[in-house]
Amino acid sequence: MADQEGDLDSIITWATDEYLGSGVFKSSREILIRELRKTLLSIVDNLLEETNQKEPEFKPELLAPKRKINTIIEAPLSKARALLIPQIGGFILKIRSNMHPFQKRFSCAHEIGHTFFFNIKTDPPRRDFQYQKSRYWVEEELSNVVAREILVPTFSIREMVQKNGIPPSIGALRYLSNVYQVSFDVLRPKLVTDTFLWDSVIFKAQVLDDKVIVRQRDISKGISYRDVHIPRVIEKNSHCELFTDILLTVKREHLKDREVILKGKNYRMETLLLKYKKPVVTCVLTSK
Repeated sequence: MADQEGDLDSIITWATDEYLGSGVFKSSREILIRELRKTLLSIVDNLLEETNQKEPEFKPELLAPKRKINTIIEAPLSKARALLIPQIGGFILKIRSNMHPFQKRFSCAHEIGHTFFFNIKTDPPRRDFQYQKSRYWVEEELSNVVAREILVPTFSIREMVQKNGIPPSIGALRYLSNVYQVSFDVLRPKLVTDTFLWDSVIFKAQVLDDKVIVRQRDISKGISYRDVHIPRVIEKNSHCELFTDILLTVKREHLKDREVILKGKNYRMETLLLKYKKPVVTCVLTSK
């Protein structure tokens, strides 16, 4: 029950036994996570079918009872966006009441993802592995994957993008956000790295006085983007074209579209200012 890098995380060991079977324990950690991801996506798609959800918007609350979430309430939570509470009969899900509707939908779907790491055959549901905070991101990322599939199922977004010929752009993000009732943060990884439907680079950055901090980024594996590097921090004195473009967007407070050259290649770059307490910009970079 160990891979070449040492003992498997307890969470991966448990989830592998629960969803894949003990016969695959000799696989590497990376392969196991990939197979778990595929299996969880398949389970979600089956649940969507069972709840007769075929077209957007997809409602996570309809899937919740299938995962023994019997009660969903909005509450004035101070720190957490949502709390999944095991109890006799299943779970109670509390969602922070003062969030944007898109955030509430994602939090509900995300917590449904966490139920896959409980033994829901027991009453109350429990974790059958030793929970390690150091392994927190394994469960967290897989729960994000589940949430994205609930809200933007692959079968739906693939048909939507391919049938209607929707290319990567800020306008397309806005359109799909409205159709699926989700944020750009859900669409970005779904389109670029989950499904490979968009051959592009999309990132979100926070603009400070003297630098830009890239908070989230998804880079296509397409040949046109192999040399594209989006640093985590873009300093003002680095003369980076990306910084100049983002800064102009914040000052003018509107959508901006321009051409940039990175390592001798031409790209189209769109930037959109999002209204937060601190200026946050979404950028879409596509090869010309």
